[in-house]
Amino acid sequence: MNDALWLMILGMALVTFATRFSLFAMPGVQFSPRLQRGLAYVPVSVFAAIIVPMAVAPSDEVQLSVTNAHLMGALAAGLLAARTGNLLLTLIAGFAVFGGLKWWLGV
Repeated sequence: MNDALWLMILGMALVTFATRFSLFAMPGVQFSPRLQRGLAYVPVSVFAAIIVPMAVAPSDEVQLSVTNAHLMGALAAGLLAARTGNLLLTLIAGFAVFGGLKWWLGV
């Protein structure tokens, strides 16, 4: 790798560290209850931003059909997670739907 790439990686690491460490460096700072409620949704939002594009467009083009195993597996897992809240059951069901559909379609 060249020097410019290493400098870019180092720069990104420093910015990430600085933004995260700044919250711990100021222990007396209190967030408002409204901001705390908003921050509680950040992990779910990030997770959705990662999963939805992979499920909707697994081969770089949007596929909204029942033959899209990624989408069907994600929908099954999402519905089961909302219904039961059981992580292990959600994972097993999502993978079962995904794998079963892949097998059935012969892909």
